[in-house]
Amino acid sequence: MPVSSIGDRAFEWCSSLTSIMISDSVISIGEWAFGGCSSLTSIAIPDSVTYIGLGAFEGCSSLTSVVFEWPYDWIINGEQLDAEALSGPATAAEYLIERYFGSYWQRD
Repeated sequence: MPVSSIGDRAFEWCSSLTSIMISDSVISIGEWAFGGCSSLTSIAIPDSVTYIGLGAFEGCSSLTSVVFEWPYDWIINGEQLDAEALSGPATAAEYLIERYFGSYWQRD
């Protein structure tokens, strides 16, 4: 049976995790799911994901590449994010680990 959710704190503090390819069946990433994964450098987020929990990537200090397959329609704190900014892997990484790490991400 396919996984539809990555639970809260599922991989928290997994220091050996360096990259992630999330399955197309996943629709949500829980709070602190990858928090503190300091060796994580890249992640691809499929268009099936419509929710990213609070602090899901907080403390991922090596994260430099985040690829959103569908960078459109993300809303944080009632504000729609710029899809063009999320199209750049480095900017998307900055948004996840620095700019909006303490917010819930939802796609409209």
